[in-house]
Amino acid sequence: MIAPATESTAAEPSTDARAFADDRAFAEIEDLAERCASYWRSVAEAAFRREPVAMAVPLRQARLVTREVVEIAATIFAEGADGGEGGGS
Repeated sequence: MIAPATESTAAEPSTDARAFADDRAFAEIEDLAERCASYWRSVAEAAFRREPVAMAVPLRQARLVTREVVEIAATIFAEGADGGEGGGS
């Protein structure tokens, strides 16, 4: 007879799995940060040309990318607080 699964036998992510997830999260943050920098460059160029309408789309994109980065970073920080290897200084 197979014993029923309990919380104590539930599989926890391995240290390697957590490290892999952190690596992916940091790579995603890096990519998004580079995109955001590009959006801000577009905002700066439109501001230089005094074209507020041209600023609207890259501002919206920068806002959305920033939100995504904050959500990813919050996950990393939360894992660090729970004893994972991510986050913390």
